[in-house]
Amino acid sequence: MQLLLRHLVVYEITNTAASLAWMTVAAVVVLPFMAPIAGVYVDRLNKRTILLFTEISSTLLFLGIGILIISGKIEFWHMLITAPLFSIVFAFFMPARQALVPALVPKHKLGNALALTMGSNTLTQMIGPAIVGLSIFLTNHGITMLIVAGMFGLASITDLRLPKHGMIGKQKSDQSESVIRSLWTDLRELIDYLRNNQLIPLLLVFGMVLPLINFPLQQFMVVFAEKTFGDPGSKDFIAGLLISMLGVGSLIGALVLTSSDRFPHKGRLLMVGSFTAIIALGLFSISHDLRIAIIFLALMGFGQMLFQVTNNSSIQRIVENNMLGRVMSVVSLQWSLLPLGIIPLGFAIDRFGPGNSFGFTALFLFVLLSIMFFLTPQIRTLYMKPLEKIEMSLVQAEKLVAEGKLTPEEANKLTGKNET
Repeated sequence: MQLLLRHLVVYEITNTAASLAWMTVAAVVVLPFMAPIAGVYVDRLNKRTILLFTEISSTLLFLGIGILIISGKIEFWHMLITAPLFSIVFAFFMPARQALVPALVPKHKLGNALALTMGSNTLTQMIGPAIVGLSIFLTNHGITMLIVAGMFGLASITDLRLPKHGMIGKQKSDQSESVIRSLWTDLRELIDYLRNNQLIPLLLVFGMVLPLINFPLQQFMVVFAEKTFGDPGSKDFIAGLLISMLGVGSLIGALVLTSSDRFPHKGRLLMVGSFTAIIALGLFSISHDLRIAIIFLALMGFGQMLFQVTNNSSIQRIVENNMLGRVMSVVSLQWSLLPLGIIPLGFAIDRFGPGNSFGFTALFLFVLLSIMFFLTPQIRTLYMKPLEKIEMSLVQAEKLVAEGKLTPEEANKLTGKNET
């Protein structure tokens, strides 16, 4: 929702797809530096505190942009310089949010919990863009920015209800080390960990493929809405509707996946999900009827959800809790790859149109994924045996340890800490 709103503002100011591309470049340029650092602190600090920081920061950023729009002083460079600030916030929010779920639920329910979590996110994806489009239609971009700021403010209040125990992954660090040396020690630990667990880097690389097309599609959806399905006067509402249909498909996928822990053949789910999403994108790109196009977008959303839940739950089941923040920060680096898709797509759309540009991209990704799956039998045949019932989550166990009702050894046994 917030991405769509910022892109609509930029497109309203400049009326070019290339400007959307440059704003994305400004956003992702900081991620290769910030994501690893954020991952270290997500493991070190209380995730509840980090989420509060990110929500409050987002509130202030949207409030400032909204005031600029309402006062009539907004310019493209304002959006350009705030883009890296949003990315810094995102670099902390993403790994903290993803590392939160394994702490809150027993390990044998992880896939179900991730499906429900992503399903709730897609409700925002369904409702949010439509609300943004309708709000802009009824009011203006500035008022809508203030509404989104208020939503982030409410989210920060709900973060206060998160438990305090079990929210820190890395319990101890060497206090005698300098800040830079300490950061390097933790990052080197991550590198060694990934080198010794080769399945995790493979899953991380596969997880970066679909975002290469999903995020650019959402960014340029306003161009699709104007040039393929509507007119300048209705582009905001149609763009919101199209992105909402991605959410509809994702929600259906999330509901289907609530029992995914019982299906051990994860490699098959990864292949079905990824190829479904890419084929649906290709069909959407050649559609000129809005009613047919939204069906293909829903199918794309379903495939994405099938792939993402399977990929993320497999990673989080394998990775130890004290490394999870740093490992999931690598996922944030996928945003650093966005210029590889967004910059050429921005210029291609201005010259060849959105349908031709995304159609060719879908074909390219289909070939790329086919080669990747062929070369990685570890992913194609990925099998994870369903876990036996785990008695309690990390949060529940650490609370009882803090109260003196359990020993650390008993907590490890009850949480299945050594099971994968």
